[in-house]
Amino acid sequence: MKEVSNRVLAKNRYDAEDLQEALGHPIAHQVPEAGELPVNALNRGVPFVLSDPQAPISKSIRALADLLLPTSLPSPVASAEAAAQPQTFWGRLAARRAGSEA
Repeated sequence: MKEVSNRVLAKNRYDAEDLQEALGHPIAHQVPEAGELPVNALNRGVPFVLSDPQAPISKSIRALADLLLPTSLPSPVASAEAAAQPQTFWGRLAARRAGSEA
């Protein structure tokens, strides 16, 4: 199990050490607060990781995806269909799931 902390601010009452102590698990990843960026992206229908890829939250979400689903898949790939999946978070998830069902 990996713990993820969302909307991390420097001025939060509790820091990562407090959360880790309370949970009894290390915090594997922290997603920073991003102000209006996620809301504006949702309203425009464009993911913020695409509209503002250099934003700290965008970099954090990509790092989280890599933490959960590393880009290197077990070889050989279970099926040609899984190999044809786009290398997005959801594509890697589908490929990994196809590999585990084989």
